[in-house]
Amino acid sequence: MILASLAATCLTQQKIDSVKITLPEVVGQPSRLSVLVRNDRLDPVKLSPRKFGDPAEAWMFEYVVATYAASQTVADQFDVRHRIFSQERKSKNDPSVDVARLLARLYDFNVRQIGLDHSPQVGGGVVDVYLCFGGQAGGEQRFDVDYQRKNPVSGRPGERVNTIYIYDLASFNDPTEKLREVAHEYGHATLPPVGGFQRPEDWANGYLGERVFLRWIRNQMAQGKYLIADAMGSTFEGVDSYVKEKVDPLVTAAVTDGPKGKWAGPGNMNGFMGLALAAEQYLGGRAMSRGLVLTDPTDAKGFAQAISDAIQEQPSWRVAVPAEDKQKSVWLPTGEIAVEGATIIEKSGIWRKLRIDATSYVIRTVRPPGGK
Repeated sequence: MILASLAATCLTQQKIDSVKITLPEVVGQPSRLSVLVRNDRLDPVKLSPRKFGDPAEAWMFEYVVATYAASQTVADQFDVRHRIFSQERKSKNDPSVDVARLLARLYDFNVRQIGLDHSPQVGGGVVDVYLCFGGQAGGEQRFDVDYQRKNPVSGRPGERVNTIYIYDLASFNDPTEKLREVAHEYGHATLPPVGGFQRPEDWANGYLGERVFLRWIRNQMAQGKYLIADAMGSTFEGVDSYVKEKVDPLVTAAVTDGPKGKWAGPGNMNGFMGLALAAEQYLGGRAMSRGLVLTDPTDAKGFAQAISDAIQEQPSWRVAVPAEDKQKSVWLPTGEIAVEGATIIEKSGIWRKLRIDATSYVIRTVRPPGGK
């Protein structure tokens, strides 16, 4: 809160060209994330890669905020991970700063919890976000070509970029709805795509992203580890209400139905998301993300097998679950395993029904005779 107030105060001092906001970590750990707010207008202005209207024209953006994160490969180096372009700069409560703080935290979650980084082959690993005055309230994610950036191979104008557009953000009156909208588009931008659905969208990574991200934010808030300033002003009560309505019922259905569940089909995105969310909760974020990578992007019906394949790729997985999950029984597609801190009470094909005996348990793969 003090950092947010300091940033707002600094933004009123026009002689300062930029303000750096360091996002705090738990006590005793150095910060891995920061936000740099440029107060001066861009020259030249940034043009949106997407063109609008008839005749089609790019929209102009005069201001930018960037996020930085500690490099995954180079010690003491911080890399740009997002650029948030906007058409205005407010001295207080600037929405581009709110979006930047949220995206920095979500990036950190992706890297540390589920093992996914931005692709360096697209935009040099930077996701560009455009906050637009116009358009119908909502958002979209697009892979596009930016002719204000040079292609790293040819050296000519035109680099492939990963972009998010948020339209008419000022019309969002509910902070949790703003949080959900940005998280949804970031899911499209960063989670492996699985499609073949007809409703509510062709691709599931947007809806899955908002559910995974908001559940993590809720859990962090419950432990006092996440600031309202990093959640676009949404409170614990707002995020908790979303999770109870949009996440928990899907997980309950997945771990109850198990091998009898319907995990595919053009109209069953909820089934797919429930299984993914259950995998993240009871097998760990990296098992979920690896299962997404191993799934045919055009056909979700192989997702359960992909999770099992992911589990079998390494000898052991340690999983921590909330205290309220202790003594629950859950169906999970793990393949042949042994467990410590849980009990296998039923089997069906690749599925195992586990009783959770402790808040931290270990899953070990069991290799067949002669297997590697």
